[in-house]
Amino acid sequence: MAKKHIILSSLFLLLLGFFFLLEIFLPDLVAGKIKTEIEDRFRGEIVVNKVEVNSKPALKLLLGRADSITFEAEGLALGKLEAERLELVLEEVEIEFLQSGTKNISVLDQAKNVAGSMVITEAALNSFIIENNLIPLKNPILDLKEGNLILKGNTDILNKTFQVQVLGSFKVTNGNTLVFLPADLAVAGLNLPEFLKEGLLKQIAFQMTLENIPLDLKLSKLQLHEDRAQVTIEK
Repeated sequence: MAKKHIILSSLFLLLLGFFFLLEIFLPDLVAGKIKTEIEDRFRGEIVVNKVEVNSKPALKLLLGRADSITFEAEGLALGKLEAERLELVLEEVEIEFLQSGTKNISVLDQAKNVAGSMVITEAALNSFIIENNLIPLKNPILDLKEGNLILKGNTDILNKTFQVQVLGSFKVTNGNTLVFLPADLAVAGLNLPEFLKEGLLKQIAFQMTLENIPLDLKLSKLQLHEDRAQVTIEK
């Protein structure tokens, strides 16, 4: 009887140790597989820096289910504009390739809810507007600050060159477009009448359409910070 009790106790401890090891190591093992799968999905165009898999208990992962998956990546090309960082959170995820042994179904397509954000640097925005000639000013530069932005450049008035500063903001429209809304304008050394100021403001307004937003997500909100913009994306 004592021998049987010892055997049962040993089995219980072995099972307990097994489940303990699953809780510690299984999420990291699955995260490694998902990292490779995501990089394959984007054909090497992004670098995945971090993948975190959360599942309580971890045993659910063996059944192909995760509570959430978070990953961070860099180098995402949105057409001609590059995002410095991409972060996505996938919730209630079916991990099909763990169940079937194949990668025909991407884990990115198997989440009930997806949300995240992209960081676009001031330098990337400036390169984009110059390359696409979006602003009718000479040497245009966007200067991003916490909560606002200033567009700087030069313009010719009566054969003289003047420095221009435009205070404005970005608005998200259509789920994939950033619209610059100029609010006020100042020309160094000139006190422009209102009708000329309004005319210049209309000319300076521009928009940027972002391409290749992952997983058909939509832009929903933009926040301005020092030297960068953070764009919230969601379904």
